[in-house]
Amino acid sequence: MIKFFRHIRKSLIEKNQMGKYFKYAIGEILLVVIGILIALQINNWNEGLNNEKKIVSIFKDIQEDLLNDIKETDRFLNLYYEKQDSISLKIIKEQYTAHDYLDSVNRSLPYIGTFDYPLVISEQSYLLLNENKNIIPEDYKSVIKDLNSLYIEDKHFLIQELEGLKDFTYGFQERLYDKLWFKSFIYESTLSNEALAYLTSDVYRAKMTLFRQRLDNVQDYAIRIKHKAIQNYIVLNEIVNPNQTLPKQISDFVNGSLKISENYVGTFLDKVGKRIEFREENGLLFWYDDEQIYLDKLLLSEISKDSLEFVMWNESKLKIERDDQGQIEGYTVYDKTEEVSQAKRLKDD
Repeated sequence: MIKFFRHIRKSLIEKNQMGKYFKYAIGEILLVVIGILIALQINNWNEGLNNEKKIVSIFKDIQEDLLNDIKETDRFLNLYYEKQDSISLKIIKEQYTAHDYLDSVNRSLPYIGTFDYPLVISEQSYLLLNENKNIIPEDYKSVIKDLNSLYIEDKHFLIQELEGLKDFTYGFQERLYDKLWFKSFIYESTLSNEALAYLTSDVYRAKMTLFRQRLDNVQDYAIRIKHKAIQNYIVLNEIVNPNQTLPKQISDFVNGSLKISENYVGTFLDKVGKRIEFREENGLLFWYDDEQIYLDKLLLSEISKDSLEFVMWNESKLKIERDDQGQIEGYTVYDKTEEVSQAKRLKDD
């Protein structure tokens, strides 16, 4: 091919056809430039595909971390929080008597409020994603924003509350260990009159009140992280493998279909003047409430046409209302069977 082009150039020069030669030369240069541009485009396309494959692979790893986070928060809520919360509340309400503390069945009662729980959120895969943030495709930016909210903001506040719980329990434990009656209880399994007087006192109940406050703060963020982990898992699943069956710990929260049959996207205004948006992202429908502190973005599933449900709160249903022409004009939210809010679609939407 090179010899062929060289022969053409030589022939034009020998025949002194310089005008044609220059036209040919320009054409040859253009062909070379076009060839380079095509090669660069193919290279960029291949690089984009490789980058996307890498990000999707990291997404899969993040899904595993999210499942682990759900297990960890469930373990905290079921094994630690429920027991500590229930017992400390009974202490505050004076439902335990001296006889209850002496009963061998309740030998762990004096330990309430003296130990914390090491709730750890997995973030290795998220950190790897952050290291590769420059190659994340534009289509996934909303996903990254949600992951940042979980792993940066919520995790930060969870750690903060866990530290507060730890400081309280360790401090309370040290004060109890300074008391002779507590040492007798630990080493001899006996409770003196002094011990029983303290365990049924207003001072002790005040300590339990402070403990429950710390406990409730951790619980709030544990539930928040669990809900966001479930929601993020579903979103990532639509990217990684939309046809893959959701694991039971995720699917238990999804009663309806995540594949929405109707176009519900729009902006609504409720009775108190708050704007609510329905947005579609990655094939999923979300409820947006910028004033909502707990979760400003909630995933919706479709029970039937014009009947929606919040994935995180299965008892809350949302009924779409239409006018005579079949256009969406508003919605009503029901908690079980009780109406809790209404909104009208903005006319200029």
